[in-house]
Amino acid sequence: MSNEDLAGGLEKAAKAGLILGWDDVFGLHMQVRGGPEAASRVADELAEADFDATTQAGGAERLKREGCELMFLGAAARNESEAKEVRSLLLEKGHEVHPAKGVERVPCPYGERLRPLLRRGSYFEGTKPPTVAELGLAAEDGAELLRMAVDPEFDVSWNTDAVWAPAWAWFLIGELKPPGAETVLVGLLDRLDRAEGDEAGSVILPKVFGRIGPEVAPALVAVLRDESRQTGSRWAAADGLKEIALARPQTRAEMVAILTAQLDEQAVRDETINAAIICDLIDLEAVESAAVIERAFLARRVDETIPGDWDEVQVALGLKEPSRLGSGLGPYGTQPVRRETPKVGRNDPCSCGSGKKFKKCCGG
Repeated sequence: MSNEDLAGGLEKAAKAGLILGWDDVFGLHMQVRGGPEAASRVADELAEADFDATTQAGGAERLKREGCELMFLGAAARNESEAKEVRSLLLEKGHEVHPAKGVERVPCPYGERLRPLLRRGSYFEGTKPPTVAELGLAAEDGAELLRMAVDPEFDVSWNTDAVWAPAWAWFLIGELKPPGAETVLVGLLDRLDRAEGDEAGSVILPKVFGRIGPEVAPALVAVLRDESRQTGSRWAAADGLKEIALARPQTRAEMVAILTAQLDEQAVRDETINAAIICDLIDLEAVESAAVIERAFLARRVDETIPGDWDEVQVALGLKEPSRLGSGLGPYGTQPVRRETPKVGRNDPCSCGSGKKFKKCCGG
């Protein structure tokens, strides 16, 4: 083989065969033939032109092809017309791009009424969730919502609006209450024990349980009592009971009694769960639970970095004036114990420096 032939063969090997596709869930994407190395080269070339690209190992299974690396595009992902710009760039680099014109369209797996959830974007505390009336949903949409709620297609690493669709579906399920809703939503608590930093689940699921109401309380109590579980799911279950009480004031006494009873049983066990329950009782202004809360503190089974010490909890419940803390005396006229470290909230960054939330790290 001549040097020219060898050089030509190496040049051809360095170029990848590409298939441009468009999907209503994830937008513009590519199938890259030639393995991970070829995909990495294409990503570098796109980065030079300010197009973010990443290969996908998890999720989006219906888009994947045997022998290809699936790649999502950032700047182009929101606009199908920008496929022309991407195509021109790839052709300039000598790649084979298919189809010859346009893009390969992949059918959307969800009906028209649910498609707005794919473009709704991320959830922030205080964001108004979608409603059944807003989307014009009916009972027959329940099965599709349940499918979206647990669809592994959305378990991708790419930060796109579509990955929030399941979370929006949770809210709608809590309102529509299709058959099987409780089983699916309570089952989602499992992911809080195995998914690193699942902030959406820990914040949104309790609010969804509040939408469902007291009928989901027995299932949440079962999760809260299950000591074989990790902290994440149990904490969210306690928060769910609180949210039921906040959403339906007529259930407050029942939910406070459940949380208080669990704290009384828990007083010699998990310090973090005790702290979580106390936080929920504070939010519910459960003055009637003060005696049980005090017993938990006296048993030294409360992580005081979360709700504060007993003095601070009394102030939060309105049982003591804040100025009392400045007297230098504890509740019984003794010198109070001072924390050497500041109080850490459940959603604050962990003080160990891991970058994770406290409850998903040392608090777990």
